[in-house]
Amino acid sequence: DAATPELLDDQAVLASIDAAVKFGHDARIRIADAKDELAAYASDGPVALWGAGSKGMTYLNLVAEESPVAAVVDINPRKAGAGVPGTSLTISGPEALVAIKPTTVLVANPIYVAEIADTLTELGVRAETLPLWDERT
Repeated sequence: DAATPELLDDQAVLASIDAAVKFGHDARIRIADAKDELAAYASDGPVALWGAGSKGMTYLNLVAEESPVAAVVDINPRKAGAGVPGTSLTISGPEALVAIKPTTVLVANPIYVAEIADTLTELGVRAETLPLWDERT
């Protein structure tokens, strides 16, 4: 019957299990590395995350357990004042960074790093602006 899925052979099942185990292992390593990076940035001064979409929210929930992130900003005014699920953080507009004076601004979407760096300069905020991940990820 065409509607009945074929049963996988033992080798295919074992290969799928191995792939899932490898993914879990690699993910744990990447998350631990991201936590270490965030702690290093936070040791230099306040860290802000720019981007309160799914990438930013996932990052915060996986990495910022001790909440070393001083601010979460987004240019969407409808997000301002909303809480970040799973954290004690509240989303602000970019102007909030003037008072926070972050030393590092992590950008959830790497294609906007240069644009956000320009916005920070316009606001008078001197911070290193970095993507959450580099090209190898």
